[in-house]
Amino acid sequence: MWSVLRCAVLLCGSLWWMPGAFAARAPLGQAPVPGWVVSVPAPAAPAASAGQATGGVQYLLSDTQVRVDGGDRVTYRHMVSKALDTNGVESIANLEFGFDPTYQTLTLHTIDVHRGDHTISKLRTAHVRILQRETDMEQLVFDGRRTASVVLDDVRAGDVVEYAYSLRGTNPVFGGRQFGGFEMQWSVPVARVHARLLWPRQRTLHLRPSNGAPAPTVQDDSTHRDHRWDTVAVAGLKVESNAPGWHDPYRHVQWSEFGDWAAVVDWALPLYRLPATPGPKVRAEIDRIAALHAEPAERLLAALRFVQREVRYLGVEAGVGSHAPNAPEVVLGRRFGDCKDKTQLTLALLRGLGIEASPALVNTSHGRGIERRQASPGVFNHVLVRARLDGKTYWLDPTRALQQGDLAHVVQSDHGVALVVAPGSQGLVPMAGDTAKLQQRDTRAVIDSRAGYDQPVLFTVTTVASGATAERIRGALQADGREALQQEYVNYYARFYRGIERTAPLGVDDNLDANRITVTEHYRIKDFWQPSGAGQRVEAAVESPEVFDMLRRPNDLVRQSPLGLSHPTALTNVTEVMLPGSPQGKDGRVAVDDPAFRFERLKEWQGATVRLTDRYTSLADHVAAGDVGRYADNLQKAREGMNYSLFHDPADRAASAAPAASAPDAGPRPVAGEPHWLPAVAVTLALMGCAVGAWQLLRWDPAPGVRADRAGAARGLGGWLILLPIALLGAIVRVGKAMWDGWPAATVPRWHELTVAGNPDYHPLWASVVTGSLVLNIVSLAGALLVLVLYFGKRSSLPRVFIGFVVLGIAVAIADHVVAAAIPAAAAQLPANAVATLVRQVIVSTLWIAYFARSTRVANTFVQRRQPVPPADVRDTMPMPARV
Repeated sequence: MWSVLRCAVLLCGSLWWMPGAFAARAPLGQAPVPGWVVSVPAPAAPAASAGQATGGVQYLLSDTQVRVDGGDRVTYRHMVSKALDTNGVESIANLEFGFDPTYQTLTLHTIDVHRGDHTISKLRTAHVRILQRETDMEQLVFDGRRTASVVLDDVRAGDVVEYAYSLRGTNPVFGGRQFGGFEMQWSVPVARVHARLLWPRQRTLHLRPSNGAPAPTVQDDSTHRDHRWDTVAVAGLKVESNAPGWHDPYRHVQWSEFGDWAAVVDWALPLYRLPATPGPKVRAEIDRIAALHAEPAERLLAALRFVQREVRYLGVEAGVGSHAPNAPEVVLGRRFGDCKDKTQLTLALLRGLGIEASPALVNTSHGRGIERRQASPGVFNHVLVRARLDGKTYWLDPTRALQQGDLAHVVQSDHGVALVVAPGSQGLVPMAGDTAKLQQRDTRAVIDSRAGYDQPVLFTVTTVASGATAERIRGALQADGREALQQEYVNYYARFYRGIERTAPLGVDDNLDANRITVTEHYRIKDFWQPSGAGQRVEAAVESPEVFDMLRRPNDLVRQSPLGLSHPTALTNVTEVMLPGSPQGKDGRVAVDDPAFRFERLKEWQGATVRLTDRYTSLADHVAAGDVGRYADNLQKAREGMNYSLFHDPADRAASAAPAASAPDAGPRPVAGEPHWLPAVAVTLALMGCAVGAWQLLRWDPAPGVRADRAGAARGLGGWLILLPIALLGAIVRVGKAMWDGWPAATVPRWHELTVAGNPDYHPLWASVVTGSLVLNIVSLAGALLVLVLYFGKRSSLPRVFIGFVVLGIAVAIADHVVAAAIPAAAAQLPANAVATLVRQVIVSTLWIAYFARSTRVANTFVQRRQPVPPADVRDTMPMPARV
């Protein structure tokens, strides 16, 4: 809706400059507001706040009123918005009104600027231009629509712009039958939304509210039934990125004179009725195909490919051309057409060849989401062919690029559901199913490092693609050429392997009958082996880019919309690394099963070659909003399961001569679980420091702080003190689990992903965060164990040690939250109540500190000294030792 106010103007064709009054020959005029329109005032602009404004604009009123009389319809629009800053001025001072001059007229009623208590009328003085702008020109669709562009002068921040206009007319292609809808919610908040439908009393109307849209108030007059919807303070609703096309959470009301899908079929049947006798051009093509191909399956494909190859896509969709196809003879004669035209020509060829075929209406954007819509022709935006042969159904799209493969392998279209335009068709039917759009790709990568660890490696990648993936590769080769595709591929692998360069041209083997294409790439990687640690040790990360890309975490983890997935997808990537010498390694398997996908990695050693087989299979086309966190966690597990590195250290060569049992990992070997040297050193120093510190605190022997020695004074491990060991044991379990979960980040492959610039997960804070977390967790474990020892020993040092331990915990918790919020990947994993949890932890910790500082029980219980102190009277009477 708001794109009318914001989109840039694309000039195409003629342009008329019309200052002030409007030319009489244009389908545009001025007039007062029609008498049938009810006046709807906009609410006063509330004080600006983040929740009430978007892009510097407060939207105060959206008022839409529709009146239907016979085959005519008038749509009245009334909009009010306020500019809060210069960005808002730019938005509301440029107005655009679109219309189709073949059947619509545009009338402007009001253009006012409200500034404080003053109203400035702009209707007579506004500069108006009539633009022929083709919004779908890049898709080769020309609909002949016009845009009245109004540029308002002297609009300032704080001004309120109000305008109203009417569109009169109905596309004659619908035969006088009416349908439409009212949007009741958008991505921006609106102070008031009003909608009204005046419908003739003698005509049937079907209303369908969606997503909680309110029911209308209804009242009758002598000729019309008056439906009204009026809501205030309509909140904006954001739909996160990567939501499925069928997900439409906005409130709206659909209204239609078409009661069901069968009524839409009855409307469409005359439009797609073929001539009783094909024209001479169509007849000649039918005869040509029949002469060349004897089998019905071959004839079907020949007809489809003829239209795909010989009739270019170009749509001229003004007026009735928006929904009515041209005659097949016309389409074939001019050799261009849109989806309707190409479908109609294909139908004529197929029926002339004795093959059953019908048009099928679909929606390429919303897919199966149209099942929740009120039946009307406006639901659909595309048409294709449903053919039946030998008891099987095929969904074929003549607008696609030239398709290859026999009938068993040709890629069918699948937009969820379709409305088949055929006698007796009653409703939407499911389409081809997952196999129609299966993205299948098998890749084999060979890394040949047999020349030595100080030499470049040879890298050969062979990709076998079939189905829809083969069509995309074939299309890229035809559109951009082999050289451009080669450059795209080498840049893709350069993200994972530095110093990569190609050594031979791209090899392409295209099996057209099986719709399978094989692409072979040849590279050299100069920097495959990288120095690691001290001495001459080198290491190399082995990547599986295609599968790795499928496992990327979504950006929005806390969301209200489902997450759309690429489905169905089946990827298999086999990577073989051939090594010099006699390396040793261990076989292994990693598997991750999620309701949305399945991942498996097999690691196999065969002599001096390690083979990694990665398989990814999608299982669903979306993840529910509440399950995205679980999905992201399983993606992370799968990615961690793919972390794999090899290393070689010449100093280990002596060990490689020993029996395998004593040196199972000599020479190059996987080090997925080996820690990086920096966190390893930090952990070692932390353990040593904690040992020394704990020993010193155990030796610390301060005097107890007894507060009362009267009879009945609280003392002993009772009261609130009983909760302390329970809380400490829980803390030990949580810290231990955190260390276990966080350990993979300290291993060599994952450490490099997080700390080496250029990697997808890199952030400059990760090295400090991973190392600091390990150290602080070790300190926390040591502190909790020390407090437990002092607690059960009732040591006099316990109160002060415990208070210090709690203060340290508060500082660590605050620092952890601040740092996590500074790293986008970590911030995305913070729970929604993270701040509340932190505040609660600080409050509880503060209460424990106050309890240990002021409690009589605490002071009288923890009195034990490391060495007993004799009573004062005994000390005073002890004899002095004899002088020697």
